[in-house]
Amino acid sequence: MKFSPGIGVGAMSGSQGGTTASRGRAGQYFRTRTMPTQPNTAKQTTVRTNLATASNAWGATLTDAERIAWNDFATAFPITDRLGQVLQLTGQQAFVRLNSRLLNAGESIITTAPTDQDVTDVTSITPTVTVTGPVMSLAFDPSPLASTDLLIIRATPAFSAGKSYFTNALRDIQITAAAAATPIDVAASWVTAFGAFPAAGT
Repeated sequence: MKFSPGIGVGAMSGSQGGTTASRGRAGQYFRTRTMPTQPNTAKQTTVRTNLATASNAWGATLTDAERIAWNDFATAFPITDRLGQVLQLTGQQAFVRLNSRLLNAGESIITTAPTDQDVTDVTSITPTVTVTGPVMSLAFDPSPLASTDLLIIRATPAFSAGKSYFTNALRDIQITAAAAATPIDVAASWVTAFGAFPAAGT
């Protein structure tokens, strides 16, 4: 069921009881809340472990001065959620959010709060995909990456030509090493995540 917010009600997101409010390309809508299954894959277990490790490090590893620095970082760099609302994280939330992602990428926890959020822009990405082989690679620029930079590559399973909305199906499938050079072969990672390539014409 679609829904148009009125006076005093902005965009809605989340669940209440058996109903979930969401928003897609066609606008705001309500749907029956579904409870996802928990297959407890190795990747899910790793992500949960990394989240717990980062959360524990806030109290067990950081000094008081480092926690103050993370509080200052969180104040200086609020985040924007999917509804476009600006959210002010606590220092602990910012620390766990950043470091759990680093752990998921195979990096180590950082205890010193960043002073900025600057990253090196990837100015172009050119995918090459064929079902023969199969071949799936990404050429990018600038190459190689900086010695402190890596790429997190996200992809979706194969969809029919008529499907144009796929954001909710994106999954992290591969993380490059720092200073990686173009092109990057991601075929094996895609197959591991989604299964065999579809046959040509399907």
